Amino acid sequence: MELELDGWKVKAALVAVAVVVIAAPFVRATLSNKGRAEDWHRRAVVAEESVTGLRVVIAERSRALNQRTVQANRLVSDLQSNGTALRRSKVSVGTLTRRQRELAAENARIESDRRKLRSRLATLESIGSKLSACVKSRAPAKGKRIVAARQATCNGVSASFDAYLEQAR
Repeated sequence: MELELDGWKVKAALVAVAVVVIAAPFVRATLSNKGRAEDWHRRAVVAEESVTGLRVVIAERSRALNQRTVQANRLVSDLQSNGTALRRSKVSVGTLTRRQRELAAENARIESDRRKLRSRLATLESIGSKLSACVKSRAPAKGKRIVAARQATCNGVSASFDAYLEQAR
């Protein structure tokens, strides 16, 4: 068997083998890269869908957070208003407590004055009835003893009235 290397068929075969030997790895690498590219593309589509879903979730949570922030700000405002009202109420309670003590003291003083006035009234009523009896008994009496006793009683009542007037001053 003789090998002829000068023919076009051999040259074509050598070129074909060279192309296959050189091009085969490139074709294989190209197919592998194409598979990887498709895999990365699928991953990118899935990731983009996830990102879109996460954006929706983030937007919803941002809205909810904003609502909660508004609620918290309202609560803080209400709390401050209530705190101010509570401070005013405490001041009012203190003022009312002080005024209640003053009124209780004034009531006790008035009650004491009322008791004193009742006592004076009773004393005056007693003296008044005795003086009235003395005036009514000025009718002529039978006997000097009765007249002297009446006179002594009336003098005693008159002295009691004078003493009362002195004490009242």
